[in-house]
Amino acid sequence: MLYKVVSHMLEQEAVVEAQNSTQAKRKACRLWGVSPSDEWHGISTMQARKLTEKERRVAAVAIKHRNICLHTDEGGSTVSIRNTATALSVINQLIGTDTGYFG
Repeated sequence: MLYKVVSHMLEQEAVVEAQNSTQAKRKACRLWGVSPSDEWHGISTMQARKLTEKERRVAAVAIKHRNICLHTDEGGSTVSIRNTATALSVINQLIGTDTGYFG
């Protein structure tokens, strides 16, 4: 399952693959170099939720086809994806942009 993890203390968001929200938070901690037990920045300060159906469809297409079309006011471009980890990395980069899929 894909989870969106938010850390307001670290001002970070990430999409991670996990079995449950606790595992998602632990994986986000590893990603951000934070101890899960840190009382100020650890899992107790984070929120994790499953991606919505729309978000999952977009992520699944990105992972399956290994490309993501990015559209801006100046035009569009395609990013080629080599593996699932890279796809998740690109999806994480899209979270903060005005794509209409993540918000």
